[in-house]
Amino acid sequence: MKITLANTSLLLIGAFYIITAFCNLPSLNIGDDEAIYLSASKTLAEDGVYGIKTNYGYIPYWQKIRGGPTIIVPTAILFKIFGFNPFLPRYLNTFISISAGFILFCLTKKLFGQRTALLALFFLSISFYLPIEDTSIYTPINRYLNGEMLALLFLLLFMLAFHKYTKCESAKNLGVSGLLLGLSALTKMHFLIILLPTIIVLYNRTAHYNKNKRLMTFAIATIAALLPLTFWVLWAGEHSELGLYEYTKLFFNFEGKPLSHSIIKWGQNLYGIFQIAPNTLEPIILFPSLALSFYRIINCEDKNKQTKMLLLLTVCFWMVWYCVSAGYPRYLMPGILIGNIFTAWTFTHFLKNKAAVPFFAVTLILVITPALTLTLQRTIKTNETKWVTPLKDAVYELIPKNSKIEIKDFELYSLSKDYQIQTTPSKVDNYDPAYEGFNYIIGGFFDDYSLYEYTLNKHRWEEIYSNGAYRIYKLISL
Repeated sequence: MKITLANTSLLLIGAFYIITAFCNLPSLNIGDDEAIYLSASKTLAEDGVYGIKTNYGYIPYWQKIRGGPTIIVPTAILFKIFGFNPFLPRYLNTFISISAGFILFCLTKKLFGQRTALLALFFLSISFYLPIEDTSIYTPINRYLNGEMLALLFLLLFMLAFHKYTKCESAKNLGVSGLLLGLSALTKMHFLIILLPTIIVLYNRTAHYNKNKRLMTFAIATIAALLPLTFWVLWAGEHSELGLYEYTKLFFNFEGKPLSHSIIKWGQNLYGIFQIAPNTLEPIILFPSLALSFYRIINCEDKNKQTKMLLLLTVCFWMVWYCVSAGYPRYLMPGILIGNIFTAWTFTHFLKNKAAVPFFAVTLILVITPALTLTLQRTIKTNETKWVTPLKDAVYELIPKNSKIEIKDFELYSLSKDYQIQTTPSKVDNYDPAYEGFNYIIGGFFDDYSLYEYTLNKHRWEEIYSNGAYRIYKLISL
C-alpha cells in the first residue's frame, strides 16, 4: 500500500475508532437493558433455558427480552466457553461495532467516494455517546452489550446487498437483502421500519415492470424481511408460558411503539434531538445536509441513485419514528449514525469550493472539537454513577465473597463475578428471601414500595449500610 494522505488518514481514523471502542470496557456501569441480556445469556449457557431465571424458576422466552437471539445466543456461547463474566460480551459488541464501521466505510466509498467515506468514519467514531442530564451517566452505544450495534451491522449489510440488487436484478439478490433486513429486525424489532423506505425505492425501481413481476418483487422483499421475526415469534410464543396469542400481543407492545403518545410528547422528542447536539453533529449540520442531499440525489443522474435515496429515506424515517415513539435516545442513534454519511457528503461537496473552505473549516472545528473532547474524556477517564462506587466498596467490606445476595438494582450486576446474585422478583407476595437462602438484601427505594414491607418484616433484617436511598440489609434471625 502506497503511503498517501488518504491511506494515512484511513489508518489514523481507523486506529482512533478501534482504540476508543476497546478502551475501559469494564469501567462502564451495567444498566437495566444490559443486565437483562446478561441474565438471559447466562441462563441459556448454564441451564439451557432461553429466558430469565427467577427465584420461582424460569420465565421461558420472556417477551421483554428486547434483544433477539442473534445477540443472546452468541453471548451465551461466550459464557459457555470462557465462563461467566459480565464484561466479556462487551468485547463481542465492540468487534460488532468495528465491523459496522468497516461496512459503513465500504458502503460510503462505493456510493460517494473515499474522501466522503473517510470523513463519515471519523464522524461515526465520535457519535456514539449520548449526553444526558447527569454527565456521569452516559451510553457509549458501541461498547455496551445491547442489540443496536448488531442490528446496525445487519442493516448496513442489507444496504450493501440491496445495492448489489440494483446493479444485477435477481430474486436471489433481493431475497438475501430482505433476509439481512429481517435479521436486523429480529435483533431490534424497531429496525423493521426500514421496510417502508425499501418499498418506496422498490416502487420506483420496478416502474417499468409488468404488474405480475412487480407484485412478485414486492412479495419477495416483504416475505424475506418478515421471515426471521415471524419464525421467532411463532417459535417463542409456542414455547413461552403465555401461549402464542398473548406472547405475540405483548411482544409487539413495547415502549417505543409509534403513535402511542400525545402531540406534546412528539414535540418533546423533537426538542430532544436538539439536546443530543453537538457530539452527533445533530441537528446543526445534519438537517441541512439531509435537505441538500435530497436535492442533489433528485436532480442528478447517478448509477447509485436508488441506494443513496434508500439511505437518505432511512435516516428521515428514523427521525419521524423517533419523534412519535417513547423517545429513548438510544432509539435515535442508528439513524444518526447513518446520517453521518450525508454530513460527510455535504462537507466534501462544499470543500471543493475554495470560497467555502474557511466557513466549513470553522464550522467543523466548532462542532467537532466538543465532540472529540467528549469522546476522549469519556473513553480515557473512568466514569461511574456516583452511588455505585461507595455501594460496591461497602458490599466488598461488609459481605463475605461468594455470599448469596438478593439484589434489587441491575447496576450492581457486575458483582456477579464475586457473589451469587439473584434479582428481586417483581412480585414478593408469599416470597421469603430467607427461605431461599439469602442472608443479604441490597437495593434502593424500599420505602417507596409497600410490596417490600413483607420481605423486610417477616424476619429480622438489620440495615448495615445506607447511602441515600441505597441500603444493605443483613438477616439477623428467622
